[in-house]
Amino acid sequence: MDVHLSKKSRHSPSHPILFSSSSSSSTPLAIQLLLSNQIYPPQPQPQPPLIHNSITSLKSLFDSNQFRTNVVISPRSALSIYKDSFVDSFSPSSTTISTRAFLQFTFGLHPSQSAIEQFYKTNVKQTYTFSLLVKRLKFLLSSDPPSLSILTSTTALQPSLSTLISSLTLANPTIQPSQITSEHSRIVCQNSTFANACMQLFLVHNVTTIKEIMLKSSPDTPQYERITITLYDSELDTLKPDPFTFLPSLSLALSSSSSLQNLLDALLETFWSSLLSHSYFATPALIHQLTPELTKFLQSGLTQNPLLPLLLNAHFSPTYPLAFYLHGLAGAGKSSFVRAFIPALNETIEENLDPELLVRYVKQNLNKPFCDLNLELTLRPNNNDLSVMSIIQGRRQTLAQTKPGLVVINLEECPFDDPSNDPNQLETCQLISQRFSGRNGEFNAAVDYEPPRNSKDRGISGDATLLTFFTSNYELGGDGRSALGRLDMFKNLTSIKMEAVAKTDRTDFAKKYLLNMLQQTNEDINIINITISMDVGSGDTRPLVRHLRMIAFFITGYLKSSSSHLSSLILSNSSQGLIQITINSSKIITLTHDEVSDNLFPTQDTPIYNTLANSISLSKTPKFRRIVDFFLSHTLTPAVVVSTSKARLSNLVDIISAFDGVNSIRGVNPDNYKMMRSLYDSRDTPNLRDDILKFGKNTHTVVEMCCEGLDAQLQIREMIEDSPSMTAFSSAKSALYKEGLFFFVYCADEISPEVRSRASLILEVG
Repeated sequence: MDVHLSKKSRHSPSHPILFSSSSSSSTPLAIQLLLSNQIYPPQPQPQPPLIHNSITSLKSLFDSNQFRTNVVISPRSALSIYKDSFVDSFSPSSTTISTRAFLQFTFGLHPSQSAIEQFYKTNVKQTYTFSLLVKRLKFLLSSDPPSLSILTSTTALQPSLSTLISSLTLANPTIQPSQITSEHSRIVCQNSTFANACMQLFLVHNVTTIKEIMLKSSPDTPQYERITITLYDSELDTLKPDPFTFLPSLSLALSSSSSLQNLLDALLETFWSSLLSHSYFATPALIHQLTPELTKFLQSGLTQNPLLPLLLNAHFSPTYPLAFYLHGLAGAGKSSFVRAFIPALNETIEENLDPELLVRYVKQNLNKPFCDLNLELTLRPNNNDLSVMSIIQGRRQTLAQTKPGLVVINLEECPFDDPSNDPNQLETCQLISQRFSGRNGEFNAAVDYEPPRNSKDRGISGDATLLTFFTSNYELGGDGRSALGRLDMFKNLTSIKMEAVAKTDRTDFAKKYLLNMLQQTNEDINIINITISMDVGSGDTRPLVRHLRMIAFFITGYLKSSSSHLSSLILSNSSQGLIQITINSSKIITLTHDEVSDNLFPTQDTPIYNTLANSISLSKTPKFRRIVDFFLSHTLTPAVVVSTSKARLSNLVDIISAFDGVNSIRGVNPDNYKMMRSLYDSRDTPNLRDDILKFGKNTHTVVEMCCEGLDAQLQIREMIEDSPSMTAFSSAKSALYKEGLFFFVYCADEISPEVRSRASLILEVG
């Protein structure tokens, strides 16, 4: 298995063991040994005896490597290792890694842990986990020569799961792609950090099964802080535990006596940062309102009692119900916040607590006649029940998931509180209260009403893994709140008035989002002086986000082409209304706004930065070349070119499809090919969304669509818009994000307003 490290480390040698003594390599020695399968057991040192599930053998291993230990007798036998004994009192070798150093890495307490973890995450994790997958498949398919031949020739130089799956399923049709995908997901989760990668090697080599590892903090007496390991005992444990993995934020949890508070601070920081990366800016006022409830929810998922030892196993099992009622004028950002909340929460949990846990999504529109809503929410006693209630109950853990996850329930457009309306707010809230509690009858409004004893067992009201968001243009009335308050899941329902980002908050958002975009393409950019005096608009922030992505594109292109460093940035409007970008007080890039496509184009001779885009003939129109430049840099998400000339569009698709690394899907007719599966479709139903997802993330895909009529144009609206494509089957991870997608849409009829508003470029006939 060839392994190629595509990036160089930005970390300097802060510890002798971190970097190889070879001056020709900037790869940490620990990483080199991990990739060569020599990090554990140590070589050529004497091999310690295998531990199996023996506390005595485990204690002997740690004692022999200068760790301070103690055997716990009650409530069951376990081994405690004192945290301060992980601190080195001697200089390690610069050419080998001892068993002690390996154990320090495994428990996230090596002096160079932070730098190693960053290098592993940035440069190694993808190739290493892909190589483990290939190794695993070689073992499973050892009796299948065609598959084995493919695996033997597979390299991790450019790991592509989709390419591997396509090759294997073509050679052996009995292989299920979902099986390979699940196996790969399992390997990625178990090796989510360098510490976890080391732990997997330790467990496999020693034939050991760990039940749990706890951290006992002692702020007043740090010398008594200890890590307690409990091994699986077949005589005591009725079930064998799942394969052990640490919290991804292990090092942070162990860094000080305030382990729980450190974790909570990191979780909140990751969440708000991720929310911004998904184009939602939370104002200081919104952060102030959300943080208390979000903190309680996150803390309940980590521990039931902050005074008890902290479980270091990867886990998140919340017990505090989280529910928000978001109300405000249209365009205030209610739905945008919920859309961004789902991936932000998933990324927060994945990066810090449990990479296996998925956040799924169910949306229900409440603004419909009461009889229709009642029908959709009512459980049916049969195997074909596809009511909303049934969908919610099934979303926590699908067949593809290894453990239960979280479900965000988005109850949109809660109606006005007027008894004469149908629907009206009170009836809707009473219906939700009744159905979510597991009852099919009518709501009993009596104050002293007691529900049947077994109703909670049938409902979902006591499940804190269900997170509820109501969105509405209207405030929540007192009677509606009382009806919802009967359920445990709405006991903490928090009403928040949402307001569109405006004035100084909007400018602050523009600065933070622009800096975030620049840092994604240039890791050396830290804090720079950004001044924004240009018009940042009002209301919906999505047009502003689109323009900021393009501005970041031109800044990044200039910096790379001129090998310049960024120290200051000014965005302003000229007297003609043009956007001026002043870089380092000298270079000025002037952009004009194309109102038809809502794109920004340079007024002067600004180069086409991507070499592939630059290779397109000038006769193909300069604007098209720029759109291709935007597409290849993931600036437009997605890029959409529309034309009523089928031949001209087909010719352009031929050009882009020929680019190296660009996938293509040709001739999609929305009249006879589904855009995505519906609830009633089987898993193998052909559809465009799944076709695109098969190519994997961070790829470039061109899709040619042929709309023969206006109905076909209506069917593609959701697919070509810039928001993620999510279905009732989706999780935050499985949603179709539009980065790297290029849609070419042929319209036989006149281009509809819906398609026109989503177009990056419209090519007229002639």
